[in-house]
Amino acid sequence: MKREFNFSEEFANIDEELVKRAGEEWEVQKHHVFQLYSRKIASAAILVMVCSAILGSPAVQAMVKEFTTKIGEALGISKDLSSYAEIVNQKQTKNGISLTLKEVIVDDQVLIASVHVDFDEGEEMPLWINEEKTQINGQCPMTYESTQASGDVGEVSLPSHDLVLIQVYEEQVLPEGEVEVHLVVEAGEFGQIDAKPGGAAQGETEFVYDFILTAEELKSQTVKQELDLTAAASKSGRSDLVFKELAMNDLYCRMIAEGVTWDDPWVNEYELKLKGTDSFGNPVSLAWQGFISENEMRFATDFLGDYEEGVSVEDGDFRMSLPDKDCEYLNLQLYERKIIWDTVEEGQEEDEEYGSQILGSGQEAYMGKENYGWEPVGDPFRVPVAHKETPRP
Repeated sequence: MKREFNFSEEFANIDEELVKRAGEEWEVQKHHVFQLYSRKIASAAILVMVCSAILGSPAVQAMVKEFTTKIGEALGISKDLSSYAEIVNQKQTKNGISLTLKEVIVDDQVLIASVHVDFDEGEEMPLWINEEKTQINGQCPMTYESTQASGDVGEVSLPSHDLVLIQVYEEQVLPEGEVEVHLVVEAGEFGQIDAKPGGAAQGETEFVYDFILTAEELKSQTVKQELDLTAAASKSGRSDLVFKELAMNDLYCRMIAEGVTWDDPWVNEYELKLKGTDSFGNPVSLAWQGFISENEMRFATDFLGDYEEGVSVEDGDFRMSLPDKDCEYLNLQLYERKIIWDTVEEGQEEDEEYGSQILGSGQEAYMGKENYGWEPVGDPFRVPVAHKETPRP
């Protein structure tokens, strides 16, 4: 049975002589070393017990947890992320917008920031991280995904709400120790760029935060391993995918595969994804996120969750399909779905890259169909997860 902490009882057990000495005036005399430090020991004992009593309070624990896990709450992550988060708690007010940067998590792959925003009435507008101005240790990492999430999906446009802003990077290597972050968050409506060099888009408000944190804890808890596993797709007339690398932690999972080049008709006509479970039974979904080289493609956790185009997400139902980093294996299946292109209607602007064809609401054609049009490719496969051995004391 768990023994409850009784402050009065434990305080009474402190040696009275030590308490008495702790309150006496200090005099530097030639005494034994222990005698000189006994007052410090007594004072430290009292301080530790007071802190234990305070932090042991359920109300205080709830306050601490609520204050340090906004990122996990918004992303639907049940694990406590407080050991990874730097509590910044800086507030700035400009042009009727108050933006409080609450907490930030950074590692080699992501920068995730929890913010609270208050708009003047009728001034709701989008927020985003400026990837061209945000710097980590003086460098602008290459960003391949930038998004935002909210724990209350239906309240994103209210004048006062919490948001989590996310940038996912190409591989970078952060040094050990302190990391300097220059975070630039912008609010406003996208508009024409000012004529002045380096000018922001008209109507945008810029918030700049400079702070120092460490990425060591999250990096130390990240599983990284080389793979040599084949997802046999040749039975379906496709090229086999050979998975070469796995990385995962409490925030994301990513896998790198070879075997298909970026000019292959398959990947230009179909969407791909990996779906399955980990050894604990947790759902796992890794979205195909393009190529990182001519013949290397990336599958990674989608920070917007595992949902289909056009599906509404109810308040509080947002969840990332993220494996537990402590699992023993992943059971996965490769899926494909035909890309449906919309045709630009008269009066609409054509897409710069695709011209008169755009990937858009045509995906809604899969609504109501079994598994939303996703078809399995090849056979299921298992990815063993190798964990570092904990050093024995």
